[in-house]
Amino acid sequence: MAKIHYDHNISLISFVAFDLETTGLTAGADKIVEISGIKFQNQVTYSTFETLVDPEVPISAEITRINGITNEMVLNKPTIENVLPHFLDFIKGCVIMAHNAAFDLGFLNAALKNQNLPVINQPLIDTLILARRTIPNQPNYKLQSLAAFLKIDPGNAHRAKDDAVVCKELFYHCLSRVKDGAIMPLEKLLQLAAQ
Repeated sequence: MAKIHYDHNISLISFVAFDLETTGLTAGADKIVEISGIKFQNQVTYSTFETLVDPEVPISAEITRINGITNEMVLNKPTIENVLPHFLDFIKGCVIMAHNAAFDLGFLNAALKNQNLPVINQPLIDTLILARRTIPNQPNYKLQSLAAFLKIDPGNAHRAKDDAVVCKELFYHCLSRVKDGAIMPLEKLLQLAAQ
């Protein structure tokens, strides 16, 4: 695994902004239906990961209304057991980030535990925490609300790839509000944006 240097300027660090869509809100009980990640360094995206996942359980009409993912769309797609090794390879050696990261990480780690695999244990940035610390006085800190406030194109909201792109853009908006934000050491960033 590539070594992550905590003392390095963050412009030298590879990050992955990622997002999941799920059949519900409870990790371990509900299932992942989509995973996407955007790998970038110094604002430049250089690789992407995107796949629908067959949850092997029905997707409710309520969930389809939220994210637009239907049972037909996930039919014959790979299961999480097939997808996870590829996603773990994709994020290897990177600092990962998500908005409300505990939710997404909870689902990934529940899926890993189900396969008797080690949970993800690498540096994590939560853009929800970062936004709360750098963009004061918002009525709420939902990803789509922050995108509207900052005039970030939401794309197809509540689809994993577009939400991962918004997460990346939000990250840089937040850094722009911090002195030396774009060049701070990773260690300082993790103190600012970790739980």
